[in-house]
Amino acid sequence: MFVRDVNLKAPTGVFGELLREGKVLEIWREDPSSRAFRDALGPWADLSKEFRAEGFQERFPAKGHVERVLLIHSRLMEVLR
Repeated sequence: MFVRDVNLKAPTGVFGELLREGKVLEIWREDPSSRAFRDALGPWADLSKEFRAEGFQERFPAKGHVERVLLIHSRLMEVLR
């Protein structure tokens, strides 16, 4: 479901938070490869079933796009903490 604009906004916000925290950026500066980001976002792999198209609206019920982005953002951050 990350092919739709409303669903791309949430991970973009998460990336911003990760960069502001600085931990991932420090690791990347030591080894400028995609490994730092891959390792930081690794827990997302377990979420693939939650983000499939079937039943997506029911798993992330919202009144509009802004609310859905916040729900998705919260879920993605929850897994990373």
